[in-house]
Amino acid sequence: MPYMKRETKSAVRGFTFIEMIVVSAVVGFLALTIYSALGNGIRVWQRLQQPLALEDAEIFTDKFASELKNCFEFKGISFSGTRNSLAFATLVVSPRLNAKTVGRAVYGYDSGRKTFSREIFDFSDIFSGQEGFSRQVLVNVKSCEFKYYTFSPADKKYLWSDEWAASESLPLAVKMELEIGDGTQGKVIKYVFIPSASVS
Repeated sequence: MPYMKRETKSAVRGFTFIEMIVVSAVVGFLALTIYSALGNGIRVWQRLQQPLALEDAEIFTDKFASELKNCFEFKGISFSGTRNSLAFATLVVSPRLNAKTVGRAVYGYDSGRKTFSREIFDFSDIFSGQEGFSRQVLVNVKSCEFKYYTFSPADKKYLWSDEWAASESLPLAVKMELEIGDGTQGKVIKYVFIPSASVS
């Protein structure tokens, strides 16, 4: 019997064109879904990382109002105010003494750095000439303005002034106006009436 060469079919079978189209569509759909989910996740994360400037300013002005309502006349610590800064006697928590004590709170706006800071001095800091405890409380502040409400005996009417020079007395109220960011984020206006002030 002569030897005959047998031809065998290959066991490896290739993909059909339809199978390739279906697989490409499934892979494309999965890639689009993953990309969309990651994109949304990154946008949410970026949104959460942005400072909430207007909300921070609202919280700050509430704390400021609380401290200013507790201000009082105290010999040696006078109330002074300009358009961009304010200093008054109040109860402060001294980091050095680790206790609440009589002291001075100083609020000031730095137009160059566009920051707003708060500095506190306890009673011994003031009379020994030591530096107070300062911290920056707001950033990205476009403008800040204080106004002081008082009664003018000469004019016999109430009026707002840009400065407070009457060191022996307190204004009846203080108005603080902050403009946050580039002006598009908004303004915060706070009126604080001072209970210990009296009309002279």
